[in-house]
Amino acid sequence: MLRSIIFVAATLTAASASAADLPRPVKSPPPAIALYDWSGFYVGANIGYAFNSQKFTTTGTPAFQTLIAPGFVPGSLTTTFGGILGGGQIGFNFQRGLIVGGVEADWQLANLRERESFTGGAVLGTRLNTSVSNRLDSLGTVRGRIGVALTQRWIAYATGGLAFGQVKIGAQVAGVDAPALVWTGETNATKTGYVVGAGSEFALTENLSLKAEYLYYNLGNSSVSALGNAAVRGVAALDGIDYVARTTNAGNIVRAGVNYRF
Repeated sequence: MLRSIIFVAATLTAASASAADLPRPVKSPPPAIALYDWSGFYVGANIGYAFNSQKFTTTGTPAFQTLIAPGFVPGSLTTTFGGILGGGQIGFNFQRGLIVGGVEADWQLANLRERESFTGGAVLGTRLNTSVSNRLDSLGTVRGRIGVALTQRWIAYATGGLAFGQVKIGAQVAGVDAPALVWTGETNATKTGYVVGAGSEFALTENLSLKAEYLYYNLGNSSVSALGNAAVRGVAALDGIDYVARTTNAGNIVRAGVNYRF
């Protein structure tokens, strides 16, 4: 009986040792997840909202300055505007690991306009109504973009570059009680400056993505001279008294867009 038990134990030990010598099955590594590739050309469209408070500083000839000090005309006026703008963009991305860079150009139609006025006390028998206006008809940018892939299909980026836009500003002083007396002037020009901002983009499919971004643009300074009309020049005390308004053309944009990547 004892010999039988010893024999069984020895057999089991030998079988266990033989099993230990067998090669173990090799586990296959998990399949690699294909990363989304942002590289390549794309085109798209965007729509957004632009807003800003724009301060006009009022100056003029030395004689006109005497009207500012007593408050007949204001030393400054501020316009506040907001409105919709929309257009399209084209760009190119390149990707190195998690870093995504590129260039983008866009152009938007806009209808941003505002007017502000002030009526002061009477001088030479009439109160004076002073007004300024600003208008932005279009805005374009050419920008670099540099960002990082936060997830497989989501990037965040910073952007900056050149901005250009069609800017119109106006200024006027009119006699309230003597409406024939008017100083008026207007400028309409393409202005250039800079733009900076940040945004985020998410890939819905291999070709289609959505983006949201904030931009600050500055198109530099503008000035407009409001010259007296014939009635003003006919009054010796007013002849040669001209009005000048100066401002900085700047604003903020929040917008959303869609891109199609080739």
